[in-house]
Amino acid sequence: MNSDEKSNQEHQRYARRLAKLEAQSAMAFDRRRRYQKQGIGSRVKGIKHAQQISNTRRVLSVLIPFVIILLLALYIVSPLSKITSIQVTGNQDLTAAKVESAAQIKKGALIWRVLSQQKKLEQTAKKANPQIKSLKVSLTDPQSIRIKVTEYPIIGVIEHNGVNQLLIGNGRLSPVKNHSISNFVRYAGFEHHEKIMQQTARQIGSLPSAIRAGISEVTFAPTTSDAKRLRIYMNDGNEILVRSDNLNQKMRYYPSIASKMKENGVVDLQYGAFSYSYDNQDE
Repeated sequence: MNSDEKSNQEHQRYARRLAKLEAQSAMAFDRRRRYQKQGIGSRVKGIKHAQQISNTRRVLSVLIPFVIILLLALYIVSPLSKITSIQVTGNQDLTAAKVESAAQIKKGALIWRVLSQQKKLEQTAKKANPQIKSLKVSLTDPQSIRIKVTEYPIIGVIEHNGVNQLLIGNGRLSPVKNHSISNFVRYAGFEHHEKIMQQTARQIGSLPSAIRAGISEVTFAPTTSDAKRLRIYMNDGNEILVRSDNLNQKMRYYPSIASKMKENGVVDLQYGAFSYSYDNQDE
């Protein structure tokens, strides 16, 4: 084989390798173009999806509050927003009608307004009726409410400015009206001593009901040595001497002391706690 033939063969091999490389390069370029097109398409789709989500959120941010406001408006003007049933619990002396009247709550009132103004309603009730200690309103059904009331006890009757008045356990007075005063403890001697009367009422009003039920009469009986002395007559025939400022604490000892007394007499709780019979008391 001469040199020309060898040269021709090498040229052909070189041409084939070059063609092969060009084909590989073309294929690689084509793959890159397809990948780039796919990447751009994916990015475009991602941008469109993000825009759709953003638009949806903007629409919902406007639509949801509008729907809520619309539903609230429809509820307020509908019969469903009005009270149809009222239940009063916790009342002892007061009737349900008096509690409702004091709180100014009645059927047909807007439920949301009643529930949102509880403090104001409680203040209104306390001002209208001094016997109301606390008042709480709760929803029991969609159109039913419960008024839970706590009362100050009526502890007796007292003559005030020439008129019999009910004395309440918070020291305030209330008209007698339909009550029979013969069933109440009588308070006497408190004319011109309103602060002592109020203090006495609060002290007795916080006593256990069992002790309070044993009281027959309370008289303000100050002395030169004790300006706050009270004389309390009990239903069991005993008499108690006690100060108005510590009555609640001292009266709690009375049942134990009375149970040990062999005969009726005086239980002195002013500065200590002792008893003696009527026959042995100092004249």
